[in-house]
Amino acid sequence: MRRAVSLYLPTWATDRVRRRTDLPRDKPLVTAARQRSRRVLMAADDVAGRLGLKAGMTVAHAQALVPDLMIAEHDPSGDVAGLQGLAAWAVRRYSPIARPDPPDGLFIDSTGCDHLFGGEEPMLADLHDRLIRRNIAVRIGMADTPGAAYAVARHDRRSDWPCTSRRRGGDSAEPASGGATPACRHRDGAL
Repeated sequence: MRRAVSLYLPTWATDRVRRRTDLPRDKPLVTAARQRSRRVLMAADDVAGRLGLKAGMTVAHAQALVPDLMIAEHDPSGDVAGLQGLAAWAVRRYSPIARPDPPDGLFIDSTGCDHLFGGEEPMLADLHDRLIRRNIAVRIGMADTPGAAYAVARHDRRSDWPCTSRRRGGDSAEPASGGATPACRHRDGAL
């Protein structure tokens, strides 16, 4: 049965900035770009998000709310290049098929690869732990199709980490309704 993994990297743009610099992790960080006559936030890290900052706000408004805000120039081509590098790493480590899902994700076709790690959950745990150790925030979804994995990674809020979904006939328990079975386990350090 085909299995797809979707990585959602909710703070990819700011994680990349932090990895390239020595900016303190406890200070709010955003990326910004000029849109017409004003500068607008394009991405915000977790610290900035908890302070109410989000993409689409003007830099002036954000600085009024958070005076010590750190602002980096938005670099969408750098974000895509970083995702391509991450996909190449995933090909070497997890599966021969991985591709970027810009602007903040990655797809991995893990069909037939999980047994090399002792099963799906150990493979996802290894993937998750390696990204977290590199200070990359991640939510992982796994399902029978890329679209379902994408949805699980981005929208299943029952747990922080990794969520998998199996269709009827899979090897996990099934709901009485006969739909997909999400199996989520909480893991500290994820978003």
